[in-house]
Amino acid sequence: EGSTIITTTFLSTSKDPAVGEMYCTSDPRDTKQISLLCKYNIYKHRRTALEMETFSAYPDEQEVLIYPYV
Repeated sequence: EGSTIITTTFLSTSKDPAVGEMYCTSDPRDTKQISLLCKYNIYKHRRTALEMETFSAYPDEQEVLIYPYV
């Protein structure tokens, strides 16, 4: 909690926690895989992310694309 994560690739997330939970499932038999649910604070005054709802084939997912290195 309270950590800063900088990704080196594009990251897809959602404004809807239920959508994130849907993609967060893992196989309990696979001990090398873990699922994490992260909460991001995105500041609108910086160019750090793009809301994809108007471009997406699945607007109900409320997708947000986070840019690399932010």
